[in-house]
Amino acid sequence: MRSLLSQASHHAVSSLPWDKLCDLLGEADWSVINEPDHSPPAIDARFKRGRQFLFQDDPGRLPLESLWLKLSAFACLCRQVAAFYQQHRRPHLSLDPRHIHVRVSDHTFTWLPARWLFAVELDAEKGATTLVHETMPTEMVRNVFVPSADLNGPYAAPIMKQWPMGQELSVTILLRSLERVPDDTEHVCRALVRAHVFSETASFADFSEKDVFHLALRLPGNTSPTVALWARRVEEAERGLVVSGVTEPLPEATWTLLQRAKQQVFSDARATIYRAFHHACDLYSLGMLLFHGLLVNQHRSVEKVRHQVAAVLNGLEPLVQGLHPDDHWTLFKRVSGRLQEQQGIFNPSEEISVPEYLWWDTLILALRLVSWIPGFSFSDSHSATDETLVPEALRRTVHMAELLAEEARIDLFDASARHHELERLCDLVLTERL
Repeated sequence: MRSLLSQASHHAVSSLPWDKLCDLLGEADWSVINEPDHSPPAIDARFKRGRQFLFQDDPGRLPLESLWLKLSAFACLCRQVAAFYQQHRRPHLSLDPRHIHVRVSDHTFTWLPARWLFAVELDAEKGATTLVHETMPTEMVRNVFVPSADLNGPYAAPIMKQWPMGQELSVTILLRSLERVPDDTEHVCRALVRAHVFSETASFADFSEKDVFHLALRLPGNTSPTVALWARRVEEAERGLVVSGVTEPLPEATWTLLQRAKQQVFSDARATIYRAFHHACDLYSLGMLLFHGLLVNQHRSVEKVRHQVAAVLNGLEPLVQGLHPDDHWTLFKRVSGRLQEQQGIFNPSEEISVPEYLWWDTLILALRLVSWIPGFSFSDSHSATDETLVPEALRRTVHMAELLAEEARIDLFDASARHHELERLCDLVLTERL
């Protein structure tokens, strides 16, 4: 399949977003997929007439061909995301259908089915950019990335919606230690601060050492000066977390008041929070894009699928934790059973023509991408970072996507030949016994 995609990319004359490709590979009629006057006549002709699928006259095998094409497209997308990491050394954080371009070939490839020829391309310009901030220390800025996608969409990780960039929060701060740091400016200094931070309205249990806090606390006194500092997590606490950072420049008088306030609790402090989202959020988006390709159609919206996926994830952890890493059968039975409980939405449309193991293994892959369950998911924390060119979790995703696509190809093209060979061997055995 990869060679066909490569050939198509050299003769591409038009493109589709990811959701339209999913419709195209899902056997939808071109008149439903295409918007009038949006495609060149050659492309319209390509998808209106002629052979669209290899097995379009074989209802028993067409659904498997459709699944193979979707898995091949998803494997291509995973490779594109890995290439983005390798080239730009940062997460994309904006994976949605609008930022995934699918190049389709022109009419010169009439010797192959029309819907076989496409090349998946990721819009690198829509990837995340490094945060630009005037006062945040450079070593902190370089780990905070700003997504370009709409965070309210169904493909963005829920944690990104929960913590939009620069969210403000009321917090309580207990100063644990202070250390004066000389400043180049006369009569001004900075302070190295270690503090315990917690909130009545939010949990900081899932924060990483890359997340950045801008803390502001008002000191006691007639003039009530405010001390601001940039800090990051250094250790967990029974409640909240412990951060360490450096204040912005302090006049000598403010430094004196700050020293006196050591061990004091500041219950009316403010925090502005910048989460350092990384590859785990991209894995979630990939999982939702895979769910889209498998389950979304004219009668089922992506929002409905997202809602049902959330219902599956709720309570999934006890089913998959504690299993032996090699106990694939128990994992398969438990997770597939959990999926089948959800109003039939996850059942294959043609159970006879799509091997059961392949369908459920593909959905399990999607669940491993959209969840953060230790021992089950590809990433066990949505705050996880990986400094390698391509994060190990993303490498595993690429490998699994390619493996499933290959298994679909084997079932589609090699199964009949394999069955014929088995029949021939059985005949030989029977002949010898007779």
